[in-house]
Amino acid sequence: MILWNTESGTKLWKKSYTESLFSFAFDPFSENNITFLASDCILFVDDFNVHKTPSSNGRKFCISNPTTATSSSSSSSADDRNKAASRSTITKRMWLLAKADSRASEGVTLQECLNLTYHKSYRHHLLLLYPKEILILDLEINQTVGIVSVEHTGSPMMQLFSCRQRDVFYILHESGSVSFRLRHRGRNQIAVATPCECSDTGVNSNDASLEVTYDLQCQSDALRLTKHAKITGMAVCPLSETKIALLVSDGRILFLEVAAMQKKEETCCLPPYLSSVLDRNLFSKSESESTSEKASLLPLPSVARHPASTLSDQISPALYHNEMLGLKPLKNTRFKIFLSGNLSVLAAPPHVIRMCPPVTFRNWAVYKPFMAIGNAGGSIQVINMATGIIEKEYALHTSPVRGIEWIGLTSFLSYSHPNTVNSSGHVRNELVLTDLQSGRTKSLRGEKNEESPIDMIRVSYLRQYVIVAFKEEPFEIWDLRQLVLLRVMPKNFPIVTALEWSPGYFKKTHSSLDLSFDKGKDSNTPTLDCPSENFTTPKTVTYTKEHLVFTDTNGQLYHFSIEGNVV
Repeated sequence: MILWNTESGTKLWKKSYTESLFSFAFDPFSENNITFLASDCILFVDDFNVHKTPSSNGRKFCISNPTTATSSSSSSSADDRNKAASRSTITKRMWLLAKADSRASEGVTLQECLNLTYHKSYRHHLLLLYPKEILILDLEINQTVGIVSVEHTGSPMMQLFSCRQRDVFYILHESGSVSFRLRHRGRNQIAVATPCECSDTGVNSNDASLEVTYDLQCQSDALRLTKHAKITGMAVCPLSETKIALLVSDGRILFLEVAAMQKKEETCCLPPYLSSVLDRNLFSKSESESTSEKASLLPLPSVARHPASTLSDQISPALYHNEMLGLKPLKNTRFKIFLSGNLSVLAAPPHVIRMCPPVTFRNWAVYKPFMAIGNAGGSIQVINMATGIIEKEYALHTSPVRGIEWIGLTSFLSYSHPNTVNSSGHVRNELVLTDLQSGRTKSLRGEKNEESPIDMIRVSYLRQYVIVAFKEEPFEIWDLRQLVLLRVMPKNFPIVTALEWSPGYFKKTHSSLDLSFDKGKDSNTPTLDCPSENFTTPKTVTYTKEHLVFTDTNGQLYHFSIEGNVV
């Protein structure tokens, strides 16, 4: 065991034990107690200190079955076996904590134990998690006081969380479901209202009602995951203890929340942490009282329900009362676990990323820092870089995304082609325009068959044209406002290796020349809200001359000006 200072990154001390340790847990009621789970024993250390190394090697205990030990004797008779068989359930399954030196030969193995943790609502209680059951050990009497089991056909357990505010267990199952278990409040059982007190429940009696049991209140639905995804862990909010986060192996985080559904009953002005057995006349106003005396009475009667933001607000404490009036709020209460959120992750592996146009003085009111990420599956995810949340995800292509080019704050072009090529080196290209506001997509060049792969696309500064360059063919010039092909360069035209538009001759005098990314609602950027046949409707459009430069395979630099279909 090594203790590190996380602020300075230095190692404070190191302690070695002879046993192989798998997990450990701190006692929430004593900072000096720490317990380790080993392969064949449980190691207790009671002198833990952050300033010095523990001096002792701890106390080793193992779990043994007293029924097995007594029945293994050759002198035991049939009557003794019949008496042992007629014992109560808790006596049959009573497992003792014995010293490792004196453990029986037929002890209960700890190799199947997944984890151990301390009970956060009761002192001196240790919880051992197994795939099919949970053992509740009382460390003061070294005896098992309860067993929580799942159904034989139920999903095995993999993680346990003990709540501090109320005696509640959250159990994570391998199927992805989370079960909510509340301690059984029987008539013969005395429960406490504060987590710092111990239960007076006896364990030497054969009365089955004295066994510590937990009732299943609700359970979330099993998650439908893909073949290669599985649940890896669970975390519970330490403040409210009603919010749960599940981590999936593919990187997703699922958020669950527990809610108490109660029937509408008599309105009570008292918060749930006060006993319901108090006389309500103490808070009622009599007609004989003066106005000044009325104002001094607190709390004032109110029809507003107390906010249920924590687990203690939803579950009333169990108090000492013969008629169990303190348990009345639980009679008409039903709990439910529902999915409240989903935090997605990037699909692997990403092929290309592209940031949207920058913020300006004209678009700062509507600007959102979007980044588009294309992956090998053909989908594109749009991330808000200010929040780090994936806001949009589109399955646009059937092959890996090769490039993305923004044409405004809310629209972009993307292209893709498969990795495999035929003998002639041709593939089937896909060029798609996507509008984030409407969610509609428009496929460009959909009528094309196999051809040379698209090498790049470049959008002009005025958002009038887009150049579609190929690896072994001349490039094409498209009109972005009408989404029509303006011109295909001749066969003898040089093959482009690098291309950029020039920002020269930029004009703002004409409204049609305003940059689309400088406006909240762009009239020049093609919108996909209208029918597809309107894209090819001929219109009278005024073009402005723009310039571009590119290089060919021979390293020569070219400068061209484009105005409409004139190059």
